[in-house]
Amino acid sequence: HMDELLSLFLQISGFTEPKTYLVLLQNSMELRPTGGFIGSVAVATFADGRLTNFDIQDVYTFDGQLKGHVDPPEAVRELLGTEHWYLRDSNWDPDFRESGGRAAWFYEKETGNTVDGVFAVNTPFVAQVLGAVGPIDLADYNDRITADNFYGKSLFYTQNNFFPGSTQKKDFLGTLARALMEKITTGKGTNITKLFSALTTAISAHDVLMMFTSSELQAMVEHLGWAGQVPTAPGCNGVSSAICRFDPLAIVEANMGVNKVNYFIRRTITRQITIDQDGSLEEAVTLTITNTSGGEDGKPYRTYVRFLLPQGSSVKSVVLDEAAIGPRQTNKTPLVLPYVDEISVLGESTVSAVALDILPGAEKQLTITYTLPPLQFGSEGAILDLFDQKQPGVSGTPARTIIRYPHVWTAGMEDREGFSGREFIAKDGQIEYNTILDADELTRIRLTK
Repeated sequence: HMDELLSLFLQISGFTEPKTYLVLLQNSMELRPTGGFIGSVAVATFADGRLTNFDIQDVYTFDGQLKGHVDPPEAVRELLGTEHWYLRDSNWDPDFRESGGRAAWFYEKETGNTVDGVFAVNTPFVAQVLGAVGPIDLADYNDRITADNFYGKSLFYTQNNFFPGSTQKKDFLGTLARALMEKITTGKGTNITKLFSALTTAISAHDVLMMFTSSELQAMVEHLGWAGQVPTAPGCNGVSSAICRFDPLAIVEANMGVNKVNYFIRRTITRQITIDQDGSLEEAVTLTITNTSGGEDGKPYRTYVRFLLPQGSSVKSVVLDEAAIGPRQTNKTPLVLPYVDEISVLGESTVSAVALDILPGAEKQLTITYTLPPLQFGSEGAILDLFDQKQPGVSGTPARTIIRYPHVWTAGMEDREGFSGREFIAKDGQIEYNTILDADELTRIRLTK
């Protein structure tokens, strides 16, 4: 990605005229759709190829300036109990083209200033940057932060009221980011190679997202898959759409419990696809979430989980631990969980959403079953392009895929550029493979009768 990054930098760094960007610092320990709760916001200005200003503020500083009322999305109002919508909760749409634009809109309403683009930076990237620039001494906290102790310290300082009685609500990530930027710009002790490597890893993990007002730049980052769009890439590249089925899946969680429990959340994903003799497709996706928090750190994980399915999907059932989930009861207070929301359409996806609580030490299994239009076969068979989109701010999720098809058919995985050529097991009428979702995965299966 080195060439593309340099090309992008030349275009955004204000060589022709000064450029200003909004940078959202998203705390992935309180997970939100595009990577985390927006605790701090930076305004970065570039002129003549140099960063001339980098000012970080607590998000509440801006949100306190919002005049007038903005209706929040329904789930935000219901689950967070907030009547108004602010910049801090603006990243509700899983597609960063929407959420980045919404953040810029709030920033303009709150400050009167416009920006040339928006970047989101998630906690995992901050941890990697620490690894590249070495330890940071934070005078405010009288503490030294390293790549190894970062998560523990971050949890400690965000969970405990570290500045009691102070009117100054300090955001730990904001303070750290400020110190990191100072160290990087002075260039002392920074391993540039490591820093670049951290950036490329973070971009492919969607832990750095970007959106630009220039349609030319925006088209470029969308093409590269850096814009956080859902789905990231179009499917069926280089093959006829008549015989190819694109089957994207994005699972997007939002922590609605006002806590930092996501540090303790583990999850696994299983996709089971069954293809009948006539090519009809049924898919069952199971998300298993474990809340490993306990003791004094024990907090329930209140999460709003959205399954973003291909357009044209028909949802048959949504179950939690094998029991059906009822719809939201609009007249009940307090809210009764779990509930399943009505099917909706978001961008290019059919969306099914569930709100649920996972208590400390508990594990929950959520399964959604849906059908897709049938596969069409040509002279060279049919193609299934399976796409697994990684959620920003979530790392290392084990994912298992099982595809079942009639015994008399043959199936194989095609290894092409941009496709994962991973180990897979193919036996009588079944293909199975495992992966760790640290980036998006695109897998092409060719079936022949």
